Amino acid sequence: MTRDPAIDWCPVWSPDGRFIYFGSDRGTAMNLWRIAVDPVSGRASGAPEPVTAGVHAAVGLPQFSKDGTRLAFRSRVASINPVVIPLNTATLQAGTPSLLDVSNNVRIPADASADGNLIAYYNIGEHQEDLFVGPARGGPIRRVLDDPGRDRGPVFMPDGRSLAFYSNRGGKWEIWMIDIDGGGLRKLTDSPEGGVYPHVSPKGDSIVYAGDSGWRSFLAPVKPTPAVPSELPGAAVGGKLFTATDWSPDGARLAGAFVSSSGRPAGVGIYDLSTHTVTELSADQTFAVKWFSDSRRVAYFTDKGWQLVVLDTANRKRVPVTVALPGPASEEMFAISRDDKTIYYGAAQAASDIWIVERK
Repeated sequence: MTRDPAIDWCPVWSPDGRFIYFGSDRGTAMNLWRIAVDPVSGRASGAPEPVTAGVHAAVGLPQFSKDGTRLAFRSRVASINPVVIPLNTATLQAGTPSLLDVSNNVRIPADASADGNLIAYYNIGEHQEDLFVGPARGGPIRRVLDDPGRDRGPVFMPDGRSLAFYSNRGGKWEIWMIDIDGGGLRKLTDSPEGGVYPHVSPKGDSIVYAGDSGWRSFLAPVKPTPAVPSELPGAAVGGKLFTATDWSPDGARLAGAFVSSSGRPAGVGIYDLSTHTVTELSADQTFAVKWFSDSRRVAYFTDKGWQLVVLDTANRKRVPVTVALPGPASEEMFAISRDDKTIYYGAAQAASDIWIVERK
């Protein structure tokens, strides 16, 4: 019916059969649209046209009353706000979390620079997906990229002057690099099945990432020209795939989450790069696992994002951190400062309303 890059969903027929109403992001936000349809052939007989504007929220799920005079729909405002959690790693006591940004948008902290001054963000799920950087102590968050390409999962290179990320700007998901001032954009990988969620070695000479299929992981060197990766051996065990979400500071191991064949989180583990073996440490469901600077302990969010856990990879001691989170962690990346004193995560927030449009 419509063939364009817009996201169209939840279509319903109008009672007279002349239009299809649907939610779409083809404007500046998700709103309610309709398209005229020939009642005989079922083909579109016009271009999509907006039905709602000015709701200032994502609009969808339209339903008509039986007599066709009223149309009900849902508006939903969803945001992911960056939160900073002070943490004493000796006692595992957390301070009071605070918001770095309170806007109704998506800003997911993905990494902290080595000098502790900057946080890298992304905004997956918004109409335009870009990369951002902002001061670690709060302040203006600025775009690094501002174009139609979907750019996600930025991580700092060791020098702090550039970011590795994944993007569909070349036609499929691949790993790219860009300077934090917006210059020096270049492609890092030429993968057989694309690539998502890169993580950089401590020396900055290699990257590990997941294939776009979600069922293979890859290693690739960082070179001036796009590199052909090699598959990470031994990452699939017991019907689950280990997906790396961080590289240990000593360079020896990867930390990450297990993913089931259905794509859901299925445990926490580590991967030894010298022996190519993976070890499951916990059955906790999580999407991201991050190392502390000792290359021994890791942190992650579980219990649907409401629980922060610190896990010792040597003795498997699992310690839930007592902290009143302002919202659950999003099902995405988070960041730990290099001095281990601060955790940055994206708190998911949402509010919905029901609207009724009446034809007079």
